Amino acid sequence: MPLINCPECGKENISDQAENCPSCGFPIKAHFAAVAEATQRLKYPADSVFQNESDMIVSKSGSTYTVTGYVDAGNAYGAKERKYFTVVVELTSVNSDNFGYKVKSFKWES
Repeated sequence: MPLINCPECGKENISDQAENCPSCGFPIKAHFAAVAEATQRLKYPADSVFQNESDMIVSKSGSTYTVTGYVDAGNAYGAKERKYFTVVVELTSVNSDNFGYKVKSFKWES
């Protein structure tokens, strides 16, 4: 399992499977799940740039997170357009240190 730095506070050597950063509480797994889901739905993901992690809106209810943000992505004409999205992710515990996820809903906002 790869170790990453927290996108919010920069703490080093955090498992990419951790639910939250142990230092600042940033919801690591929910954030990466939301970005992965949005990336899969883009027509041209290679040139996409996501909103800064700390500026995305994340709310939690039990084991369910709602992540709202935007991505600047290329369209069919080669121009960049800003697309807003909302992803609802439910974390599933594999063990105390490893969390999987299930996407409950995804919506591109207008």
